[in-house]
Amino acid sequence: MKPTQRDGDQQRRLNRLAAIQVEHSLDALVIYSSMLRRENLRYFTDFNPIEPGALAYFPLDGEPCLIVPLPTEKARAASVSSIHRIFSYDGDVRNIPQLMRKCFLPMRLGIAGWEYLPFDVAEAITESFPGIELVDVTQLVDVVRIVKTEQEISKIKRAANIADAAFADLINHLKPGIREYEIVARVEYNIRKFHGEDNFQILATSSGDARAMHPPTERTLRDGDLLVTEISPQFEGYFAQICRSISIGIASPERRMAYDILLNAQQEAIDRVHPGMTASDVARIQNDVFRREGFGEYVSEKYTRGRGHGIGLYIDEEPLIAEGNNFRLMPGMVIMIHPNTYLPLAGYMVVGDPVLITETGGERLSHSRRDLISIKSSP
Repeated sequence: MKPTQRDGDQQRRLNRLAAIQVEHSLDALVIYSSMLRRENLRYFTDFNPIEPGALAYFPLDGEPCLIVPLPTEKARAASVSSIHRIFSYDGDVRNIPQLMRKCFLPMRLGIAGWEYLPFDVAEAITESFPGIELVDVTQLVDVVRIVKTEQEISKIKRAANIADAAFADLINHLKPGIREYEIVARVEYNIRKFHGEDNFQILATSSGDARAMHPPTERTLRDGDLLVTEISPQFEGYFAQICRSISIGIASPERRMAYDILLNAQQEAIDRVHPGMTASDVARIQNDVFRREGFGEYVSEKYTRGRGHGIGLYIDEEPLIAEGNNFRLMPGMVIMIHPNTYLPLAGYMVVGDPVLITETGGERLSHSRRDLISIKSSP
């Protein structure tokens, strides 16, 4: 049923957009949706586009409107969106400015989704509105989504439960001879079975010399291998993620030593995280464990991108958990804490979980095994 009025959460979201517009002297703000990045449009309009090229248009004064590429998208949007003014175009992006005129004529326009905005769209806007100034406000809009409501947190928890269930099933079916794409297919099957709407998964299977994870290949799981994987199911728009390492056969002392370092780093960060701490602080807690163990060299960008990140409507949100990032944590944020890295002891290993920042500390939202699991190898 089409909503007749916006609920309190949706109105607060729109109020935050209006505050950005006032603070940065914007006449209007556009949220552009590509195939890869749709989360901001979904967050502010309740509409999850299937086709690329949808945008939401928010004038500072006046009613917002939703512009979608096809009549079929317009019909879908009309059934779910909190935006009541909805227009469609025939797929030719040059027609977008004509529809924008029905909403408002801006001179200073903020763009969220700047890096994905096709040149043709930007050119059509600037040609149709001589003298218009386009301003990148992507990061400002992204930050609005960082603190989650109770309803959002419950969806992330559900996604975490799905990840746990899919991982528990995977453990019971791993054996030498399985190909990487079969591992992912098994996980995908269970995520759909448990009502997940999507999944992002990367992995690596190797003798212990992997440097990073990747999309699945035809490589076959072998005795003595180390499997590392990142499972990220989505439930009603919201992602959770777990990172796990599994030894095929009895893990060597070196492999266990390396994994213990990662697990200790993660646990220390979970135990000590609290609101007011910076992303840099969380990364430093983890990195200091590596430094104490004599592996300080492996906390650099050469071996790891960071020690975690935000998560929600997108898999990899702000803030990046890395030393030097002074973004302060707030209650209601959900971050991944994962000291995933390469160590010469055993190659690339991973352990990671979503952690809710509470008023007093951190709450791990996933509950599946985090130990270095050993799968019985072939007789």
